[in-house]
Amino acid sequence: MRLVGLLCLGACISSGGFWVTAALKKRVEALEQCALFLQAFAGELELSRDIPSRILLRLTEERFSGWEFAACCAQLCRQGMTFPAAWHKAAQDVPRLTPQERTWLARAGEPLGAQDVPTQLKALAGWEARFLREAQKAGESCREKSRLYHLLGLLAGCFVLVLLW
Repeated sequence: MRLVGLLCLGACISSGGFWVTAALKKRVEALEQCALFLQAFAGELELSRDIPSRILLRLTEERFSGWEFAACCAQLCRQGMTFPAAWHKAAQDVPRLTPQERTWLARAGEPLGAQDVPTQLKALAGWEARFLREAQKAGESCREKSRLYHLLGLLAGCFVLVLLW
């Protein structure tokens, strides 16, 4: 019975490295999702020249209904909040992004509807490129650190087993 308990404890501790790696991968996915959304928003803006809130609602219904930021922003717009305020508020609640990345996402929405379309498209392309660069850096960091975290988790689990045995 003691052996089973020790093995369970060791397995739980060992899984910590895998959990940290999974969190790093989710951050990369969130950054890529931001870039993809900004790219889609720019494409819709260029084609339709519609107001930002309608573009947001269309994108949310058609392609991004499962993404927290888009769903939250669309919901706030439906509740009567202005588009810039809804974008800014929704950007502050995006999980898995750092505070700096949330600020970037909030700032990406500032020119939408407030400037001419070419200026908006240029701004969206710049923010998309920034999120893609950050996703690439985060992906490289994740690949480098994942082996280390897996190994540290396994070693910590083994250490606890030896210590308590």
